[in-house]
This record gives sequence, structure tokens and C-alpha cells, in this order.
Amino acid sequence: MTSIFLMAAIFMSGSLVWAMTVTKQVTDSDGVVWAIGDNLSLWRNGEPSPGAVRDIFLVSGKVRAIGVDGNQYAWTGHNWERVPEPPAYIKHLTDNAGVVWSLAGTQILRNGVPAAGGLGTALFIVNGEIQVDGVDGRPLRWNGAGWELVQSAAPPQSPK
Repeated sequence: MTSIFLMAAIFMSGSLVWAMTVTKQVTDSDGVVWAIGDNLSLWRNGEPSPGAVRDIFLVSGKVRAIGVDGNQYAWTGHNWERVPEPPAYIKHLTDNAGVVWSLAGTQILRNGVPAAGGLGTALFIVNGEIQVDGVDGRPLRWNGAGWELVQSAAPPQSPK
């Protein structure tokens, strides 16, 4: 389950001038708090960190991230290093409605049935909606009846 809460706010002369909504947060074994903020931005202990990510999670207490490019990255303590194999969980997930999404090769399945002919390489839940990395590398989202291209305001980048 994704929790939404206000992570940071800056007030000047009693007026709110800046706030960020956090969509996911984890704390690693070193006590560092990692968060995904607005526009898939990455935050470390409340400070912006380079890159944009779709997900963050822990492996043996250490933070990992799925970049918007679909690759998995591990934090080394100083920078992000690409991990060769994506995690298994991006091949199978359950959305808030209880629908089970999975990949059979590159075929996207919705409750075990092909989902409108969709093909992808990784599954994600972004802002409550199912998204996939299409086989052509472009992100797609489920609109309830089929797949449509995710429009982005700025070109995505991966944590590095």
C-alpha cells in the first residue's frame, strides 16, 4: 500500500511557499530516509537526490530503486550503481482493486488473462495506476480498457 503524506514544507512570514507530497518512503539500515516525491523525484533525508525513480525498496536493509528507465539501482553509500537483474516483484503485482497483474514473457496478464494485447517488460503502480515499460521502452498505462502512452512533461532520467 502506498501512503501519501506531506514530507516537507517551507514557511516564510507565516505563509506556505513550498511543499512536497511523498508517495513512498523507506528507511534503510543506516537510518537514511529515502522518499519518492512529486514527478517521481528522489529524496534522501529530506534533500533532493539526483534522478527520478518509479519505486524504492529495501534488500537486506539497503535501498534499491527502479529508475524510470526500468533498470534497478543500488545505493553504494556515495552513488547509484546499476544492478544487472531486475527484481521479480516487477513481474507480478496486485493493484488496490485486488487485480493481479503479471507478465508471461512479455505478455501482460490481468487476473491470468491477456490484458488487451499489451506487451511489456516490467510492471509498476504509479500514483495508483498500473503502468508498464512497453517492449519498445516507452511507458504505458492501463486506462481500464486498454493501454495508452504515458505523457511526460520532462524526459525521464535514472538515478546515478
